[in-house]
Amino acid sequence: DGDISFGRLAKIPPVEIQWYHAAAPAVLVLLTRIGIPVSTTFLVLSVFASTFVLEKMLIKSVVGYGLAAIVSYILWLVLAHFINEKFNLVKREHRPYWRVFQWLSTGFLWFSWLSHDMANIAVFLPRQLPLELLVGAIVVLSGWLAYIFWNQGGKIQKIVLEKTG
Repeated sequence: DGDISFGRLAKIPPVEIQWYHAAAPAVLVLLTRIGIPVSTTFLVLSVFASTFVLEKMLIKSVVGYGLAAIVSYILWLVLAHFINEKFNLVKREHRPYWRVFQWLSTGFLWFSWLSHDMANIAVFLPRQLPLELLVGAIVVLSGWLAYIFWNQGGKIQKIVLEKTG
């Protein structure tokens, strides 16, 4: 149906873009360049969302982060007894399966992340994209993604690599 936000903007009505709408992405770029990880959803979509929608986003986010923290901590407690990331304890015959699961989980996380962040970008675009604008958006976004890969993740990747255990 041409909706590149996967329906995530259904409750946020389209608005005419004003100059002050650029403030949130500018702050996002600045904070990212400094190396501070930030929530793009709250920074970008809060400029467009009503108080009611913003409240629902905040509640959903807090519950989601809380649930993710609890589940990940429990999984970490269980798996830490079997897997030590400092040593490669995966048996040689199990490595191909481990690699497949890594690729599948990484692919799922990338899809989730990109489809979620697409709403943060699509809020600046018409809700129904003509083919030319869709191709243009794909080219620009793919170019930015290629730059991030070329730059090996930049400052945020350095923060991610520092976190272990």
